[in-house]
Amino acid sequence: MTDHSWTYHMPEFECDPFNEAMMKYSPWSGHRYFGYDFVANYKPGIIAELGSYYGCSSFTFLQAVKDFGLSTRFYSIDSWKGDSFTKNDYREDIYGKFMEVLHHCYPDQHAVVLKMTFDEAAERFDDETIDLLHIDGSHNYQDVKHDFETWAGKVKKNGVIFLHDISDDELFGREMGSHIFWEELRERYPYTFSFPFSYGLGVLFREETAYAAFLQNIDADRYQKLANTADNINKDILRRNYFRIRDLESYISELKNTIDKYKRNVQGKDQYIAELQDTIGKYEATVQGKDGYIVKLQDLLKSCEAELAERN
Repeated sequence: MTDHSWTYHMPEFECDPFNEAMMKYSPWSGHRYFGYDFVANYKPGIIAELGSYYGCSSFTFLQAVKDFGLSTRFYSIDSWKGDSFTKNDYREDIYGKFMEVLHHCYPDQHAVVLKMTFDEAAERFDDETIDLLHIDGSHNYQDVKHDFETWAGKVKKNGVIFLHDISDDELFGREMGSHIFWEELRERYPYTFSFPFSYGLGVLFREETAYAAFLQNIDADRYQKLANTADNINKDILRRNYFRIRDLESYISELKNTIDKYKRNVQGKDQYIAELQDTIGKYEATVQGKDGYIVKLQDLLKSCEAELAERN
């Protein structure tokens, strides 16, 4: 990565229609424009991503690779099992959904998916070969520290490391270990930059030249404003969906009441039919009794007629 100029873009992300909720509303979504611009401007030869999940960051990078016809080789590394923060999110086939989007939207990009642990994948990379390393795996302190120490040496001297979830926001009521570790990195490495929104994204440069050019060229406020705008849009969507859900719940309640009334009517109808059947039975019994009585009367009449005939 030798070109440190910076141009801003407003891309269309082809992955969104496949899983809008986990692309537009992902914890990483606030960094999509920056991630896209970084790849478009720096044109990294190799990107390695530790933790892809549904693919919000993965497809951001690949969209830039596709749009600008870059020869970048992208490595997505994930076991798709989650950690203590996210294990409950893996109740559906997240890996399958990831591969569906990858094959449909980015089939011609040099994307390599390594479904394995980060340590297993590390054995496949030589030192100082990666241009951009994105660490977004476990949020636990010891795991993040281990991932950084295992992979940092595989990044080129003029390379860059992204680290997500560095903000002091709590996740499920817990402080993220990635935030604690990032604060330690800031003490150890002089060339760091932080985006505080969307759970925070840390950008660590390994050498001063690229870092200085980055600070000189980038308008960080632009990405903050874009994230704020997206948040406002998402809040408006959330608000409208809330009222829509409330209306649907009211409609469902009315339907349930109608069904209950129908059931009661059906039960009443069944009882009425049973009563009618009893009446019909009694009537039939009465008719049968009447027929027998008529026969007896006819027999008696015949007997009387015969007796009169004899007397005459």
